[in-house]
Amino acid sequence: MIIDQIKIEIRNKNYTLVLELMDKVPNQEKDAEFYLLKGICLQVSNPENFNVPDVELSLRKAVELDTNYKDAKLELAYFYLNVLHDPSSAKKYFLEVLQATRDDVPTSLSSLMENTKELKETNAAFANTLKVQADIVLSNDDTFT
Repeated sequence: MIIDQIKIEIRNKNYTLVLELMDKVPNQEKDAEFYLLKGICLQVSNPENFNVPDVELSLRKAVELDTNYKDAKLELAYFYLNVLHDPSSAKKYFLEVLQATRDDVPTSLSSLMENTKELKETNAAFANTLKVQADIVLSNDDTFT
C-alpha cells in the first residue's frame, strides 16, 4: 500500500517524496491519519510547499474524519498556537484532548503539559498587546477625549 511507503519516507525525512506519494493515494483511502501526516509533511517540507491554508485544511480534515483522534487534535492545537498565533483556537483542542484523556495517558500528554505554560503566557502576552494597542489608539484619537 502507498500509505506504508509514505510512513517509511516520513521516517527517512524525505518529505518532498511523501507529498508526491500522497497525490497518488486514492480518495477512498484518505483517512484521518492520511490528513494528519499530510498536514505535518506540508509544514516540514521545503518552504515553497508550506501553504498555511493547506496545512490547516489537512489538520482540520483529520479531526473532522475522526473526532476522537487525539494526535490530530494536538497537532492542530500546536499549529494554531505556534503558526497562526491563535491561542484561543489552540486552547479549544488542547482542552478537548485533556477532557478525553482524563483516565487515559496518551503518548503526547507530556508534550501537552509542557505547552500549557506556554499557552498561558501567550494568552497573557496577547491580552497585554491588545491593551497597549488600544491605549495607543485611544491616546491618538481626539473623538475619545
